[in-house]
Formats: sequence, structure tokens, C-alpha cells
Amino acid sequence: MKAAVYLGPGQIEVREVPTPQCGEGEVLLKIDACAICGTDLRVYQHGHHAVTPPHIIGHEVSATVAEVGPGVRGYEVGDRVIVVTEIGCGLCDWCRQGKQNMCPDVSQNLSAIGYKYPGAFAEYMVMPAQGVRQGNLIKVSDALPPEEACLVEPLSCVINGQSYLHISPG
Repeated sequence: MKAAVYLGPGQIEVREVPTPQCGEGEVLLKIDACAICGTDLRVYQHGHHAVTPPHIIGHEVSATVAEVGPGVRGYEVGDRVIVVTEIGCGLCDWCRQGKQNMCPDVSQNLSAIGYKYPGAFAEYMVMPAQGVRQGNLIKVSDALPPEEACLVEPLSCVINGQSYLHISPG
């Protein structure tokens, strides 16, 4: 498959790389669209301690389920999904409350798609078993264009930020 591979600050190269394999509890995704986040740009420009080159970045993604690994329930080949980026440890108090974005493994080690795990600047990516168990794949309607579906992740960041500002109509 083709992938845009991050090689270090200021260096990305489109390369032919092996298509990832779908293992136990995992889901293989065919990437339909992936937006470029400001964080992706910062990694490209300056690098990041959690990203070791060569690495595939990109996390604002919409995709189609291409393969479902053994033990996975609730997803079928052909399902359209968006991706929740952060993959918590599953053990801490935050994860047990369903707030994986607050997990220390996420905040300190960037346990997330495109950082710890290969991202979506590629034709395919795998959602790791821990992400599948946590519900990091969210089904979307076929009526929602992929180019719009991949913007749900940045939209959620905007809505979260606005919630702290207590913005209201009027």
C-alpha cells in the first residue's frame, strides 16, 4: 500500500509499505479520508517525543471496515466509521470511567492513533484491540461524505473548547 511516511522533522515521503495485518480483536480500516491536523503539522515541522521515525501519522480519519479480526463483535466489512484517536490503558480510574482521553498513558505518552500507533496517512490502518474494546470506532451513515466525516474529530475539539467558555446563543 502507499503511505505518507514521516522520516523526521521536515521530512515526509510517499512510500510503498506492507499493508497492515488484522490480528485478534483488531479491525483493519480502508482509509476514505484523512484531514491534516495542526498537531500533524507540528510533528512534521519539529518532531515529537512520542513519534519515532519512520512512522505513519494522521488521526482525523473516516474509513471503511475492510476486515474484522477474530473475537471482534459489532463491526462488519463495509461499515463506515470514524476514529476516536486516544487509546487509554483500560486500567486506570479515568479509563474505567470511560474517559480514556484523560488516561495518563494518553496524556504523557500520546497513546493514540498517529503517535504510538500507525496513523491514517495511508491506504489502510489497524485499530488496535484495546481501541476496539474501548469503542474507538464509531459507525457513521453512508450519506455522510468521507471528507466531512473525517472532520468530526476536530469538530469535537472545538465543541469541547467552547464548553469551557460557556458560549450560549444571543
